[in-house]
Formats: sequence, C-alpha cells, structure tokens
Amino acid sequence: MGCDCHIYLEITINNGRKWCADHHHIEETSSGYYYSLSMWRDYELFGRLADVRGYHRKNKSPKGLPQNVSDVVIKAHIYWGQDAHSASYMSLRSFYIVLKDLGYDKEEPGMPYQEPFDYPNNSYTNIQLINIVKYCDILKMQLMMDQVLMGKKVSDIRFRLVYFFDS
Repeated sequence: MGCDCHIYLEITINNGRKWCADHHHIEETSSGYYYSLSMWRDYELFGRLADVRGYHRKNKSPKGLPQNVSDVVIKAHIYWGQDAHSASYMSLRSFYIVLKDLGYDKEEPGMPYQEPFDYPNNSYTNIQLINIVKYCDILKMQLMMDQVLMGKKVSDIRFRLVYFFDS
C-alpha cells in the first residue's frame, strides 16, 4: 500500500494575522475537499518531512498541525479522517534546505522551466518542488509592492508548508 503526501502552502502578512492557504494551488471539490500540492512518492523526502517511511538520521518527527492552521488545511485533514497521519509543518526556508540536501535543486536534463503551478493535475516530480520556493520569493516581492501601493505598512511576509500523509 502506498503513502501520499498532501502539502499546502500558507502565507501570513505582518506577523499575527491568521495564516491563509495560498489560493493558486487549491481547488475545492463538490465534497468540500481541497486539492493540495501533489508529488511523486518519495519516501526519502517523506522521511525528512515527518519521519514517514524514510530511514535517515536527518528525519524530522511530525509536529502535528499548527494551532493557527488555515481553514483549508483543517477541512482537508478532516476529509481524510483516520487515514490522515503524521501532520507537520515547516518554513519555506527549511523546506528548501531539505530539497537542496536531497539534490532537488539541480536542473533535470531536458526539462524546461515551467511555472510551479502549471503541471498537469498539480502533480510534480520532486525536482520541480524547488520552483515553489522560487514562486514564493516572487510572490513575496509582489505582495510587498501591492501593500506599498495601497499605503499599508508591510513588516513581514512569511510562508510555510503544512502537510500530512495518507495510507
């Protein structure tokens, strides 16, 4: 039996506001479930994220869902019921470090760069996950410009990944 990872990108602006799911990669189904970022099964990566099926000294134990998790993630987690396990979260920077450590920051031969959310069915090979980090860097600059143009003070824009697994 395989194990899949459901990853949601969340953002908060000016430290203290509620975390919200980034709307670019979610889609609500008729049953109320939100699709998440999807990736190929990579048990070494799963182990690094939440000690799921991977065996490595750098594995991280799952922390559970954060207290201030977005409504989108709560709905998705409830949707999976007892099959949802090993929920955790990490900063975008920590995620980048894990990907880089696994060698996913290298260009894949013959693969043209694509925008991070343009893959069919939002399913990524793990090397393409690095584009999500690049996307967030661009989105952060755009959000800061939007806030300045609207005359609002922006002191902090943060991203995190919240994820859980199903079996």
